[in-house]
Amino acid sequence: MTPIEIITWLNQHPLIKVNALEKAAGVPSGALDKAMKGNRPLPEKYIVALIDVLQHYGMN
Repeated sequence: MTPIEIITWLNQHPLIKVNALEKAAGVPSGALDKAMKGNRPLPEKYIVALIDVLQHYGMN
């Protein structure tokens, strides 16, 4: 799964709180939010942790 696919999935599920997701995945505060707004790319090193958390919410 790519950072773009994660961001697309999150945009399709607006009830998921980005700051809570960052905290649960151990991603620095604001990193995912900035990536979703297009201000910065989402670092590859956070992908696995984000997917691990998002699978509990239905991401395949």
